[in-house]
Amino acid sequence: MNLISKITNFIFIQQLKFFVKGLISAMVISANIAHESNPGRAYYSDYAAIALSTRPGWKEKNKNEFYFKNGNLLTIDRKDSTYNVIIKVADIEIKEMFKNDPQLSSTLRQEALNIIQKHFKIKLK
Repeated sequence: MNLISKITNFIFIQQLKFFVKGLISAMVISANIAHESNPGRAYYSDYAAIALSTRPGWKEKNKNEFYFKNGNLLTIDRKDSTYNVIIKVADIEIKEMFKNDPQLSSTLRQEALNIIQKHFKIKLK
């Protein structure tokens, strides 16, 4: 790997960290506000759905079904937590951002998952 490639990868990773941390903050804050405003919801997935409805580029189709601006459908199941929805949203949005470079997209999606797991201190086996 030459120097320019290393610098470019470093810049992409730094931008990705900034993007993912912003995504996490926005989704968690929105879900917490939704929980405080609507305390009677039966499932945490309802709060994640409310949080996603405030995210730019996402439109609600039906209850707990959302379309991203590129047409990808995200269905939030009752068992999903805000953490699960953040992973799904990050995956869809990163795929769209780097759709012209599938290899880079795959690498960055894995890195995003690592950042999210580290933030929530979750270790998957």
